[in-house]
Amino acid sequence: MRVVIVEDEAPAVDELKYILRQAENVEVVADVQNGLKSLDVIKKLKPDVVFLDIELPDMNGFEVATELLEYAHRPLIIFCTAYDEYAIKAFEVNAVDYILKPYNDERILQALERAKGRLEEKKIYHEQLRSAMSELTGNRIRKIVVESRGKLKVIDQEEIYWIGASVGKTEFHTHEEMYYSNHTLQNLEKILDDKLFLRIHRSHIINLNRVRELIPWFSGSFQVGMDDKAKTNLAVGRDKVKILKNILNY
Repeated sequence: MRVVIVEDEAPAVDELKYILRQAENVEVVADVQNGLKSLDVIKKLKPDVVFLDIELPDMNGFEVATELLEYAHRPLIIFCTAYDEYAIKAFEVNAVDYILKPYNDERILQALERAKGRLEEKKIYHEQLRSAMSELTGNRIRKIVVESRGKLKVIDQEEIYWIGASVGKTEFHTHEEMYYSNHTLQNLEKILDDKLFLRIHRSHIINLNRVRELIPWFSGSFQVGMDDKAKTNLAVGRDKVKILKNILNY
């Protein structure tokens, strides 16, 4: 289990390293003192687990965790803090655990066991995914493997109305149903039919054939109204407004 520590207080880093050295099959590959640098280090080293302090000098731990959702290799997050009021928010971003300072050896080792369990689940999921994907051919596949109630399902691209980046996973919305996947939006842009799908925002990809309306919004911005059962409205990034207008002949 490869670990990166993101913590700006040197004594806390030393204490955490000391405890982690007592665990079997755990390697601390880096420690970083601020959030911005940690994003580069995590992207380069691809650790399995990140021990992430919430109070950092440049950006907080939740901002770092949100950025990590876009990474193709998403590490597991264990939040570390001296404050307990962030606990609910930590689990909203799919954290493995939430540890209060000062550190306790047993508590750290317990968090590692939880992370180990998650990694095993992730390994099984990817093995199932590879098996399902092997049945599909072509660089621009017409089907997508998604997760539904703990099982993998193959759906046609045309069934997808819109896709959104969520906490820990990506959401696939059809007319009435919602499925999940570990694909990032960046990866999906390479897989999906680019004549059918457009990424209109850092958090959304839409099926152009499922657009109901284009809605003028504040200060020259726009939303798209989707034709799903919920009649979802999605924000359009300012850099995508002109592209979308041209496609829709607006």
